Amino acid sequence: MQKIFGFFSIVALGALSFYAAQHLKSDGNQPPRLEWQQNCDLQSEACVVELSDGAQLRFEMLPRPLPLMKTMEVNAALSSENWMPRQLTIVGTNMEMGINRSDLSPTSSGVWQGETILPLCSQRHMKWEAQLLLQGPTGLIVVPFAFETMQR
Repeated sequence: MQKIFGFFSIVALGALSFYAAQHLKSDGNQPPRLEWQQNCDLQSEACVVELSDGAQLRFEMLPRPLPLMKTMEVNAALSSENWMPRQLTIVGTNMEMGINRSDLSPTSSGVWQGETILPLCSQRHMKWEAQLLLQGPTGLIVVPFAFETMQR
């Protein structure tokens, strides 16, 4: 009887662990992404995005062209005080490069600034996505900006 109880206890514990792992790793708590048609190149210009309430976000990374292994300035200017940048995350999209996170701080009304560094990669041509997390009137949203770098 004890062997049967022990066996079922192990099976139940395994099932519970599997269930918990599946639900804990789910992306259900991720904020929604703003889907927009990007018609700008961060290598040569700032990107301007219209947000859900009509406010505009102007996002740029400096200097240009975007360097690798050098400190870059990140700027986010918002036309409405209803929005506030929470964090910038930069990820490699054609190769795992770890997570590169930066906080932005207010410098003047509606303008937020931070710093970041893009790492070197074994691939000469790297594709990236800058994900700006914004707090808005209806909650959090991620605004993605695709860009590429070429190692010289």
